[in-house]
Amino acid sequence: MKTFYYLLRGDNEEIGFGEARALLSIYSGNYRFLNCYTSICIFQHQEQIYEKVIRRSSFIKEAGIVDEIIDLYDADPNYIKNIIGDNTVKVRVIKGTCSVDRIKELLRELFRLKRIYGKTGFYEKVLYCSENKLIIGYNPLSIDSKELDRRKPSLRPFFRSIALKPSIARLLINLARIREGEVLLDPFAGTGSIPIEAGLLGLRYIAVELDEELVRGMKINLEHYGVFNNGLVVHGDSTELSYSVVDGIATDPPYGRSTKTFGSKVIRIYNEFLNLASNYIKKNGFISFLAPLVIEDYVDESIYRNDFILYDKHYLYVHGGLTRVVYEVVKN
Repeated sequence: MKTFYYLLRGDNEEIGFGEARALLSIYSGNYRFLNCYTSICIFQHQEQIYEKVIRRSSFIKEAGIVDEIIDLYDADPNYIKNIIGDNTVKVRVIKGTCSVDRIKELLRELFRLKRIYGKTGFYEKVLYCSENKLIIGYNPLSIDSKELDRRKPSLRPFFRSIALKPSIARLLINLARIREGEVLLDPFAGTGSIPIEAGLLGLRYIAVELDEELVRGMKINLEHYGVFNNGLVVHGDSTELSYSVVDGIATDPPYGRSTKTFGSKVIRIYNEFLNLASNYIKKNGFISFLAPLVIEDYVDESIYRNDFILYDKHYLYVHGGLTRVVYEVVKN
């Protein structure tokens, strides 16, 4: 096994770590977590895995193979020069976590290096500093964040304000730990954010939605992105339907003032969802979903009552009036 660094999005590093852990568990059963510094986490696993992880990720910006991790104050410029050689290098300092004076001193001694700054351009090596640790790596791979932006809800042929951003939809899919070719269920599919990302990732999906208008719009969106034939769209009430066993579930149950719950109380929707999900999720299968912070205690209780294990949960700030809890639960 080799050592790899994962550079996380700065807006929610905890979620980025959770996504990295989930994706590594999909592709490598024996990965090893070593450490996390600010915005950078270190793992050991088979070499070919990190390409698959970065291809699917939404909260991981970049990944690469680690040459060395060196204490900033013990760093020998000549030793670093030998590691980097004549390669082009990207230098990045995680703001507020490293001594600026020491970094400037080190860079002056490494002045002959060809350095590329910024988010674009080709580079063969990286020199990152976080928490006064120098992470030297090579073969960096990064995500194309603009690809996700091109699929934001407002640019789809059918748009409603309730739609999830592609980055959140993809995150939920990854936390559900579903492999290519397996079946993902979204019982509250809305305008199709999660099925769209699932189809583009090579997964099969079952997308269920109660609102007839949203079902029509979802089909339009799925056709637009060329993934309509990757799964099945069902017009129906997810709390009344039954399914054969599915590999995983990723969803965003309706709870806001702008959603139609057709008279059902929000807490009841979550209770019914988890109760039914326990019947058709495979053993050791994962469910990822969002819930408003104000009902966190009720959702926690429902998870245990329905024979699930709370694997982890994260907090996603949306705006002043809404923080959502991102749940990872597993069938006992």
